[in-house]
Amino acid sequence: MKPLRNRLTWQRRLRRSFWVIGDRLSVIGYRLSVIGDRLSSPVVGCHLPLTDYRLPLTDYRLPFTDYRLPFTGMWAIVPVKELANSKSRLAAVLSAEERAALTRRLLRRTLGVLGQAPGVAGIFVVSRDTAVTQIAAACGAIPLAEKAGAGLNGAIRLGLQKAAVLGASQALILPSDLPFLRVEDVAVMGDISSPAILIASDRSGTGTNALRLPLPTEFWVQYGRNSYPKHLAEARRLNSPIHTITSPTLQFDLDTPQDWREFVTQEVQLL
Repeated sequence: MKPLRNRLTWQRRLRRSFWVIGDRLSVIGYRLSVIGDRLSSPVVGCHLPLTDYRLPLTDYRLPFTDYRLPFTGMWAIVPVKELANSKSRLAAVLSAEERAALTRRLLRRTLGVLGQAPGVAGIFVVSRDTAVTQIAAACGAIPLAEKAGAGLNGAIRLGLQKAAVLGASQALILPSDLPFLRVEDVAVMGDISSPAILIASDRSGTGTNALRLPLPTEFWVQYGRNSYPKHLAEARRLNSPIHTITSPTLQFDLDTPQDWREFVTQEVQLL
């Protein structure tokens, strides 16, 4: 009887352990779903599935000059990598599918914030990923096909050229991985009364998280390692006035596993 009793006790403990693990996984899943909802909101025009849009991208026949939009003012340029290669530095904490899903959510949120910000006349999303350009179109942005081999800087230069052709007076270059970006951050960058170059670094002070340029411009963008000091030097080369913008929500980006852990911690604290 004693071996049977011990076996039953062991089985009860094992079942209880599974129940506890299941409950904890449910809580984690709930918190992640809340984080996902917050990442994807506020979103204007992005909540409808793509199947609800009756016009595929190939049906847009009108040239830019036929759009009845206010072309003057500030246009935002958002370059986005292919989803399969996005957020590779987070591979230690997220799978490829999770990184692609994170990129989609961040992009929708960024476009939603830009869509609500005063002073933003339009948005270009530059990518060679058709899934990204479909999201851009669904959110009211204009997708631009990145040229093969152009890289990040080539994609941004394409956006600058298109904005200048439209008659935009300014261009705001933003990455799509700023999870705490606010409408107020964009509004500051969109102060059209100032002709100066506006720039915001990342938290390390080496990368560029936001760059507003007057158009047309001879400014040579140099995104990549140490882009922030390079952009400051480029502004000095052109003898252009430059203002630095400091904002914790603008400077926080999701690049490294440490960034991810801090992001999750901050989101959970808000639950």
